[in-house]
Amino acid sequence: MLRDCDRGKIDLIITKSVSRFGRNTLDGLDTVRKLKRKGIGVFFEKENTNTLYMDNEMILTFMMSQAQAESESLSGSVKWGHRKNFKDGKVYYHYASFLGYRKGPDGLPEIDPDEAAIVRRIFARYLLGQSVHQICRDLMSDGVKTAQGSDSRSVEYPSSPWAALPPTTSRTASSIRRPPASSRNTGSSAGHGRCSG
Repeated sequence: MLRDCDRGKIDLIITKSVSRFGRNTLDGLDTVRKLKRKGIGVFFEKENTNTLYMDNEMILTFMMSQAQAESESLSGSVKWGHRKNFKDGKVYYHYASFLGYRKGPDGLPEIDPDEAAIVRRIFARYLLGQSVHQICRDLMSDGVKTAQGSDSRSVEYPSSPWAALPPTTSRTASSIRRPPASSRNTGSSAGHGRCSG
């Protein structure tokens, strides 16, 4: 979007709130200043503020500082919750992307026989020395679906394992690269330096 602003394709950016605009106060203010010099305004809906018509940056600085503090506080609370859960031995699994397992009746992971065969296939090929790209290509050509159940046959394999394709639409190399060494596949889950399993 900022490149489009540089090219003159955008004259106003509308965003939900100050907290959604930048990671921190300095980045946000720097971006607003650069845009303002180009005659491009930023309208924050929640605060009902347009940066083109602001006489004083102090109000915007205050709003961005407050948003940054709230974000840091929320992040700290979430991290504390995760640490506490790991300390208490509670591990939560995102079953939708957890190939080879499903949620059992007791809430704990249980082996999904159909998906486990895919995991064993990945491990075997990995141990035979096949590259991640070869494994992905073979799985895709055989019509093997992703952990989310998407059909990956219609999607061309990305040239880079970090290509910006959503994991629900393609089997990426990074989703294959981790299974053999994954803590989930070796029977333990690590959280903030602690292991459970």
